[in-house]
Amino acid sequence: EAYRALAEHLTARRDHAALVAIAENALQAAPPDEHGARLEEIAELYDKRLGDVAGAVDAWRRRIAVGPSDRADGELRRLKIKEQRWAGMVAQLEKERELAVSPDVRAEVLRRLGQVHRERHDLDKARQLFADALELRPTDPSLFRTLGEIAELEGRFDELAGLLRRQYRVAKERVEKLNLLR
Repeated sequence: EAYRALAEHLTARRDHAALVAIAENALQAAPPDEHGARLEEIAELYDKRLGDVAGAVDAWRRRIAVGPSDRADGELRRLKIKEQRWAGMVAQLEKERELAVSPDVRAEVLRRLGQVHRERHDLDKARQLFADALELRPTDPSLFRTLGEIAELEGRFDELAGLLRRQYRVAKERVEKLNLLR
């Protein structure tokens, strides 16, 4: 009961890393006949909440070590295909980045590449790519907004405040400035 309440609290706070840590600890305390179900839950947390494919693969492999599982076999195949797809997309965007000549096209490729890394939950890389795009398009509100969302998600409120101040300084329209002050 306490585990469920804590899990709900951490889910509401979107603190998925802490949720995984709690689930891993609960696994250690669980009776052996519950290990399979708990490992499936952990694998789903890694995959769906954290976007950590390596962590999900490890949890599914640990699930198979507990006993045979068609679901775990299927999930491992799916994750392998997913990782190959992400790698192909990143490689394609990296080629586009190399070929981009104009700053605007390069900024757009950096934005798209940043979005891929954001979706993979590689927030450090995503933040850097979006910041590089912002250097090329210093007045793009969507880049400020995305960097702000990442900063807020990670609890970097000083960084978020700095981004909002910068965006306010470069905003051209009065309506945009008023919206930023809300």
